[in-house]
Amino acid sequence: MTVSTNPLRRPWMKTKAVALLCDVSSETVRTWAKNGKLNPRRTPGGHLRFDPAEVDALLDGEASEPEADA
Repeated sequence: MTVSTNPLRRPWMKTKAVALLCDVSSETVRTWAKNGKLNPRRTPGGHLRFDPAEVDALLDGEASEPEADA
């Protein structure tokens, strides 16, 4: 059986990888997730994983700010 992979598709990133890329602490990345600045998925074990495209957008300044409650 052959498994095809898309070379343009990157795997979801761990919290530490996002922190290193953004030059912030892992706690800051978790705060961003909690506040809606990033929208992670949770693994079955409860760990956070982040979409690389969303992290790239954050670094490029294109991430949307969470809306304030009115």
